[in-house]
Amino acid sequence: MKTKRTMLFIDMDGVLADFERGINEGTGDINQMFEKNFFRKLEPMEEDIAGKIEKLQELTKVKILSKTCVERNDKRFAGQVADKKYWLMRFAPTVKDEDIIIQSTDESKGSIVKEFPDFHCILVDDYSLNLVEWELAGGIGIKKAKRHKNRSFAQVRNLKELILLLENIL
Repeated sequence: MKTKRTMLFIDMDGVLADFERGINEGTGDINQMFEKNFFRKLEPMEEDIAGKIEKLQELTKVKILSKTCVERNDKRFAGQVADKKYWLMRFAPTVKDEDIIIQSTDESKGSIVKEFPDFHCILVDDYSLNLVEWELAGGIGIKKAKRHKNRSFAQVRNLKELILLLENIL
């Protein structure tokens, strides 16, 4: 029997890119996420994202799995995808284009698990609904939380904690 390898999927907004800060330091209106270049201008959640992503890539295969705020047929979809890829080129340059998956707002992250049947698929995300869908599809969810709470998911507060966790289980 072939042993399954592990693949790590990392969400962007709220995990790598500071979406909340981008809203709060802008107008404070959540609707600014629909504006051109909003995602491009977000700050990283923590220092040395690039170095931490490289360390994770040494441990396992890493993919970025993010969503836009619009549906695929919306004229803003392509712009949001471009902004997110620009952000990754700037702050996580070792992530190759083929390792970036950007879905529309109406797609389920859980649908990705079935595309990789030979892997144990782990998702790190700050949004619980994404993790529920992921686990229902057969994946493993890890919650990116500001502080550890008693929840139904393993939790990390930052990429350093994620590295330590994965070093212990991989």
